[in-house]
Amino acid sequence: MPAIRQLMCLWALLVSIGAGPLLEQCPAQCRTGQRRVTVADGIEMGEFAPPVPSLLPEPDAPGLFSPDGSRFAVILSRGDLRDNTVRYTLFVYTTAAAFHSATPLASLTMASDSNDPAIADLHWLPDNRTLLFLGEKPDRRAQIFSFDSTTRKLSRLTNHPTSIVRFDASDDARVIVFEADPARIDFLHTPETARHGFRVDGEELSELLLSGYRGTLPESFESREMFVIIGNGPPRKVPLSAGIWPFMSLLVSPDGRYALFEAMVRRIPEDWKLYENPALKVYTSAPRPPHSYAFVRSYFLLDTAKGQALPLLDAPKDWPQDGVFWLDAGKSLVLSHSYLPLEGVSAQVRKEREQHTAVVEVALPSRQMTLVDSDSVTATAWNASTGNLVVSGDGGVRRTYHRRGKVWQAVAGAGAASPERKPSLAIVEDLNQPPRLWLSDAAGAQKVMLIDPNPQFGRLCFGHEQLTEWKASDGRTLVGGLYLPPDYSLGNKYPLVIQTHDFEPHRFRIDGPWHSGYAGQALAAKGIVVLQLANQSTGSGTRNEGPLAMAAYESAIDHLTSVGIVDPRRVGILGFSRSVYRVSYTLTHSKYRFRAATLEDGIDGSYFQAVISPAYEGPDAAALNGAPPWGDGLGNWVEHSPLFNIDRVSCPMRIQAYGMSSLLSMWPWYSLLMERKMPVDLILLPDAPHEIVKPWERLVSQQGNVDWFAFWLAGEQDPSPVKAAQYERWRRFRTTLASSPSRDGPPAH
Repeated sequence: MPAIRQLMCLWALLVSIGAGPLLEQCPAQCRTGQRRVTVADGIEMGEFAPPVPSLLPEPDAPGLFSPDGSRFAVILSRGDLRDNTVRYTLFVYTTAAAFHSATPLASLTMASDSNDPAIADLHWLPDNRTLLFLGEKPDRRAQIFSFDSTTRKLSRLTNHPTSIVRFDASDDARVIVFEADPARIDFLHTPETARHGFRVDGEELSELLLSGYRGTLPESFESREMFVIIGNGPPRKVPLSAGIWPFMSLLVSPDGRYALFEAMVRRIPEDWKLYENPALKVYTSAPRPPHSYAFVRSYFLLDTAKGQALPLLDAPKDWPQDGVFWLDAGKSLVLSHSYLPLEGVSAQVRKEREQHTAVVEVALPSRQMTLVDSDSVTATAWNASTGNLVVSGDGGVRRTYHRRGKVWQAVAGAGAASPERKPSLAIVEDLNQPPRLWLSDAAGAQKVMLIDPNPQFGRLCFGHEQLTEWKASDGRTLVGGLYLPPDYSLGNKYPLVIQTHDFEPHRFRIDGPWHSGYAGQALAAKGIVVLQLANQSTGSGTRNEGPLAMAAYESAIDHLTSVGIVDPRRVGILGFSRSVYRVSYTLTHSKYRFRAATLEDGIDGSYFQAVISPAYEGPDAAALNGAPPWGDGLGNWVEHSPLFNIDRVSCPMRIQAYGMSSLLSMWPWYSLLMERKMPVDLILLPDAPHEIVKPWERLVSQQGNVDWFAFWLAGEQDPSPVKAAQYERWRRFRTTLASSPSRDGPPAH
């Protein structure tokens, strides 16, 4: 098809998605020699891995420049289905040479057969040739390595008995702070317990059931441990009063004197309950066993010389992790997303602090605090040469401050804090353009495409992904990405799968935003339209969360039906993580009849999850149902909680559990649906984390969903003999479902 006609066809599609009926047909977009996308293509796709943790400046930068800018490093990852590993390659380039040649100065490949990256947390040394990083090899524990990009010498710097999960270092690498998994302890099966029993003191139920389990454990069970290395000395363990996890921040000062980290606290001071953030208040006000950590974070400061870690501010912090800058080589630091202490201030200031986080500078070692901005904004840029700091916020808010003595003063011109111009790296991509790495010079005049990680995509026929908007019944404007089959034909009505839980309108996502079960292009290749729905924060953490999510899903079906794209009798839906609650609420409260559904490793606002995890799921479940599950509040749960309304589920359900704790929390769905003789599959991946990493586990999760939805929505069966038992079971499900017509009917239009 000529390019101009294809563009006209896509223009007609764009217009019709937002307005009236579809009148024109788009012929197949596949070229001779191309094949359709499979789940394996997504698993083996080359992806740019983040070189630094999210707390550092420019967390989204695809590469890391050396201190003098003469070299830069990039990490590329790719799944390997042959041996169930993820291969990571570190490329080091000479900046000047990279404008003329895409050949790197040095490269290093390592593979991981665990759920952790094989190369991560890059750190340049002042010699501008040596990199420190967190590395892992198959069947080995993750350790800290150094790599000389000139000699290509790789050296292991640590030999810790458990895996190191996060580290940072001073500029000269003389001080290294790292976090490591604790040694696995079976605290139940001991002679002491055999004689006297074990007194439960607030432990999670799954923690007790899995004591001594050697597989993957959920991160909430126990804090990681922290260690400090100074010079050639041995690692010293840091006593901690709070809980640390790998997804939290760790940042060593340039001079190595201090390390900033965030942790979950054990004790909630009374005045912390006065902060007004509803999501925070759920956990500061909830009853909690003394053994457990609160789901409340705060900034802590480690004095590396003393090996002592103490709270930095007597206040909690919000969830984001960015917006931290060390100033004057570590003599002070700028913090974002923290609330400020309520003691010792006027009533007016106290009220302001209860309502907002702030940006502050904290001097060290005095811990004297200087306010930069009292609004809920984030420090986004610091220019040491000018002393200017930029803060940014919602709605395009951007302000610049200059430090004069001990006071921060606003200055005119949002560009006043712009850093000096230097070469930069950028990933260029969009919904339909796979990512490529580009290098630009300081002036932006010269640009070269440096890495195309997926040249094999030229042999694939992708479905077109289209941004779409519509109105919910309550007036909200909703957005999502619509994956269309490669041979999409205007006027035909297709099955629809709604993939929930985030959408990035400027990113190429072959599966969707997550690897756990999502399979956008692979489903489109089966002739199924896929809607990737953006997250809706409205009503989150309240009794309205379920109804608002249901309205979003129902309005999406209405919209895509009204413009003639989908068949409303063949709609499936996938819930993952937080959206398990939203999807399960919809399946048990909507008048619309879905043809099939998948629920994957998430919270469901149920009485069961609240009971087995009172410290973490309990407060959230109470907020979702409007009250605690007793007394007058129990009626709310009977009305709202999906599990109490499971008799309303009318479609086949695929349940995916990642890890043994996930199996426990998702078990009631399987058990009760089995009791009702409803079609249900439960798939357990015993060592999978929340976001699946290993190629074989991804294949089970993602290809399983493709097979599931293709069977129930399109009547398609994979002829592979390996899957014969799967389809025999599903055909029995279909027979059972057909004998109970009341369970499956047309959607309510």
